[in-house]
Amino acid sequence: ISNLRPNGIYDFKVFASNLHEDGFSGAGSPILTIKTRGPISQLDLSIQDVTETSLLFSWKRPLMDSTLFGGSDSDLGLYYRLGIQINASVTVPAMLDQNLVDFRATVFFNATGLAVGKVYLFAVAAQDAAGLGAISQIKARPYRPSTAPVGLKASVFTADKNGTVVEWAVPLPPLSQGIVEGLQLSHFKVEASSDSLHFTEIGLSFTNRFVHLINPMYGTTIWYRVAAVVEQSKDFGSVNHTGLWAYCSIYIGESPVWTGSTPANNSRLVARADFPISIQLQVFVPEVERTIIQFKTRGTYPPVISWIPSAPIVDLSAKVVSQNLSINYNADLAGSEYLLRIVGEDNFGFRTPIRFFYLLLPRPEPSLVLPQNNSFYTTRIGCDLSISLTAEDRTSAGLDPGVAWTNGFVTGIALIEVNTISRYRSKFSTGMPSGASLSVQSNGSVQMLNPTTSIFQWRPVKGQEGLLHR
Repeated sequence: ISNLRPNGIYDFKVFASNLHEDGFSGAGSPILTIKTRGPISQLDLSIQDVTETSLLFSWKRPLMDSTLFGGSDSDLGLYYRLGIQINASVTVPAMLDQNLVDFRATVFFNATGLAVGKVYLFAVAAQDAAGLGAISQIKARPYRPSTAPVGLKASVFTADKNGTVVEWAVPLPPLSQGIVEGLQLSHFKVEASSDSLHFTEIGLSFTNRFVHLINPMYGTTIWYRVAAVVEQSKDFGSVNHTGLWAYCSIYIGESPVWTGSTPANNSRLVARADFPISIQLQVFVPEVERTIIQFKTRGTYPPVISWIPSAPIVDLSAKVVSQNLSINYNADLAGSEYLLRIVGEDNFGFRTPIRFFYLLLPRPEPSLVLPQNNSFYTTRIGCDLSISLTAEDRTSAGLDPGVAWTNGFVTGIALIEVNTISRYRSKFSTGMPSGASLSVQSNGSVQMLNPTTSIFQWRPVKGQEGLLHR
């Protein structure tokens, strides 16, 4: 039945006719209502991939109602007509010289044997019993993939946690037989693998650097590969093209194992003036041939520590690395407490904790530094005796070491007691001897300094002769 009106609704009924008699017989078939439609509209055409000699196109299957016929899309006679022309204009419909039968929800067509750098016009239309549908067209240009990034390398990243940083040089502008129009570098793909065969994308980079944060996997090798992704403008078929891959790898040595018994973790070590500390750091390194461990301190540490010898001693046969940490006393930092974290760093830069402990530089009591203890002075009745006393306390308990070095603590000098000794007896008193005084040397309005100097003055009077005053 032809010449029906598009988008019209028709009722169909079939009757049986007796050829030997005039007229119809019977009530006829049930009524079938059918809505006609026009040709299929344009398809959702797009470009999926591009190489230097091929273009991969795709489109969605048009929505069709085949239930009226009780069959499938093939009952409607659906197929596609397509064509591809070089350097054609989108204003001129392309020649549809190929047929394609494909009933998938998404249809793919790979045009091969194309010339690199040439612009092609691809056209496709759906054909069915209703006729040829609207033509969908798109321009596209095959081009070579971008060159692989050069200088790809993996190094260690330990700003906050163990990881690797992958760096490379940005490739040259993507060329396709000298054509750069409509091409631009979009980003880089970064992938990683634990076996050099199966890579997984771990991220994208818009610079020439990518940081890969990982948990240390000692004794393993991580492979990386990076490729530039070039984007082509919509005038030439908007599609991203992944370039050639560049490869590199990094080996992570096995974690060293502490072999000593002291000091234990979280130990408190006390450095004294007459008792320097020497700690032997010794670790077992399973792969000492490949992973040379160096001991390092992390964080703020006092200048009283040193490494002896300056480089660790490596015992290849026993696979042991050792070095001594020497800690001396510094009175200018007395009263301070430090948390020392000792880490082992391999020749790839990965760090692993070895030991941590607290270092205490005890605070001495403020003391007189002048005159020397047990100094002896002789004077006479009526004569003035003047002794300069100096007290000092350069400790830093609770203070920043820099502040303690500059200021220390405010000190003062006070008389505690006097022991008057004669041939017959000894007498203690808490007051000054008669005629004696202790004055603080003033510096403007500051009465107590560090160090502090005071003057002990005494003019002995009659009755004090022949006595020893301590």
